[in-house]
Amino acid sequence: MYAKKRPPVRKGKVYSVYIRDTSKRGDGVGKIEDFAVFVPGAREGETVMVKIIEIKKNCAVGKIVAKEDYERQAKPEEECACY
Repeated sequence: MYAKKRPPVRKGKVYSVYIRDTSKRGDGVGKIEDFAVFVPGAREGETVMVKIIEIKKNCAVGKIVAKEDYERQAKPEEECACY
């Protein structure tokens, strides 16, 4: 549970969020400074750019702006020895 008085996110701002879990409703769940951010359409293991659309007392809801694919950028395509 988030214990600080002021949420670390602002409505309308965009943040990079790593989705570490899935909620009961199927939304992706990430954290920004221990503050939960629910992201509909995000899957566990993804890193997404999220625009905050709603802030509640203990959590926020965000909308996906873009999906980041660091793994694909970091690893160049390897050629298969078969071809």
